[in-house]
Amino acid sequence: MHGDRRPESVVSLTDRISESLQISHERDNGSADEVENLMVKLKFLPYKIRTFLIRNGLSTLFDNGFPAYRKYYLKQMGIWKTSFEKQQQLDWLLTEWAQYITSKYRGRGPNNHTYLSEAEPFLEQFAKRSTQNKRLVGYTGSVTATESLKEEVIESSALSVQESLTVAKQEKIDMKGKGMVIFFPAIPGCGKSAVCKELLNDPGELVANGRSIHSLMGDLVKGKYWPLLAKERQKRPKETITLADKNAPNVEVWDTVRDICNDTSAIGVPVVPDSPGTELNPFALDALALFMYRVIQRQNHPGNLDKESPNAGYVLLMFYNLYSRKNRKEFEGALRQQFGFLVKLPILKPERPPLPSAIQDVLSEGLDLFGSHSRKHGKLDSSKGSLSQKWSIWEKNLRQVLNRNAVYFNDIQTPFKEAFESVRQQLIAILKGEVPINSAGEEVRSFNNITYAALTLPVNEVTQTLQHLAATNIDIENYFCDRMVILNSAHVTLAHKHAHGVAAVAKFGDLRGVEVPVMLTAFLFSAKLCALEARIMENEKGIYSRNPWPHVTVWTAKGTRPKESNFLPQMLQSGHAWRVDFAPVVLSGVVELL
Repeated sequence: MHGDRRPESVVSLTDRISESLQISHERDNGSADEVENLMVKLKFLPYKIRTFLIRNGLSTLFDNGFPAYRKYYLKQMGIWKTSFEKQQQLDWLLTEWAQYITSKYRGRGPNNHTYLSEAEPFLEQFAKRSTQNKRLVGYTGSVTATESLKEEVIESSALSVQESLTVAKQEKIDMKGKGMVIFFPAIPGCGKSAVCKELLNDPGELVANGRSIHSLMGDLVKGKYWPLLAKERQKRPKETITLADKNAPNVEVWDTVRDICNDTSAIGVPVVPDSPGTELNPFALDALALFMYRVIQRQNHPGNLDKESPNAGYVLLMFYNLYSRKNRKEFEGALRQQFGFLVKLPILKPERPPLPSAIQDVLSEGLDLFGSHSRKHGKLDSSKGSLSQKWSIWEKNLRQVLNRNAVYFNDIQTPFKEAFESVRQQLIAILKGEVPINSAGEEVRSFNNITYAALTLPVNEVTQTLQHLAATNIDIENYFCDRMVILNSAHVTLAHKHAHGVAAVAKFGDLRGVEVPVMLTAFLFSAKLCALEARIMENEKGIYSRNPWPHVTVWTAKGTRPKESNFLPQMLQSGHAWRVDFAPVVLSGVVELL
């Protein structure tokens, strides 16, 4: 065994520190020098992660499969009290490592010497793919931290900008005869209701040329909000400006807004609180802290989310978590892609002191507690479950910390008058046609906003295939009876930015819209996920999937990521998944960049 084995030396290490390593004098056929060199090369990944999560987990991964390995490393992180955010990042890294090493070694995994030779190039390539990855592993190589995805494509594939980054042109939109739906992908406490109220009172040029403006507040609506909003718009002139005073935190809601816009001749305009975000969330912690502070200052809030709410902190953490897995660029890019416009609501002064450590600590504690609660109890209210007492203590501590820093919060936030004027002017500019929109009807797509290339499949035909399987196979019928399976989209991944590199995704840029026959041949399922095996048939363009196992992810349990379906074949071999073959079904897939 190489490396310091003393437990106390491991306990003292932090997640971000790369330390010098003492290589023991054990030698095995002259390989020690090579091992030592590799250990030095690997200094950019913390020792305890490399040793305990990667090396020591190999036997679990190869003997018991990925689910057991994931359980192993999440348990280790829990023992180390790794923050919830860092756990999410490491989960992504270790999932990729598992896929990489199991696809290369069939059956028995590499030994302690060989694993170093495999881990070093894997981690180096992982770090080079994005700034986020570099920060995670602490890589200090020559890749510039500010590289854009466009630059990465050019460097890694030598493709010209003209060939690989062709995007739609911008053009001005004619707003004559069109209305506007203003909505808020945001978090409680961001100030959306105050902005809506002020826009009603002082719309300025928004109501020029006879336009009208109205607002619908979610907290005052009984029943489903978005269908009611659609009905309200249908009653009014098409040119009406609608203020959707409700948080719109996910893609499903955005799709609904887009449908309402299409049905009522309107454009959708998302208004988002401006924030630099974090690597895994479009909202930074100082923004979250401000939102929490504002909420606990409220009195008599119509939605009962105010200073009297015993679980106000938990509710805001829940909203914050709804945006996880997207950084600010990805978040804004997804909205621009769908609606073509984006308005930013200023919330924090550019020149402001850093977040006090006491606030950072209480937020980190809350995020960790939320992670534990979600893994144990899912969406169960924080007042219930095994962690209810801890939640009660944390909520009380949160209020004390935030209220002690009232002067800080009042000093760092943008004055409301200034924030409102900024939003109103941006909206007026859009209404006047001064802000261009993508000529294809949406946005200027850049590869900075593209994560993967895929063959999208008709959802109704995939659903019919699943229904037929359930009707003809009792095991599949029972499987679906126990689970809420609603298929909203279906695709076969061709190449993924994080798994295959940017160049692999960029090569499909000129193939968008090409139809390719896809054959569905089998249904694989486990307790937490299921997928359809797919084969991309021969085609003129030579399109194929870079995934070792092409498939269509059908369903995943809460807390299980869709990408884990990549491991269903390995889970099948280890007895943790099952397979049902069926007569092939051929569907038509369309190349898309998503």
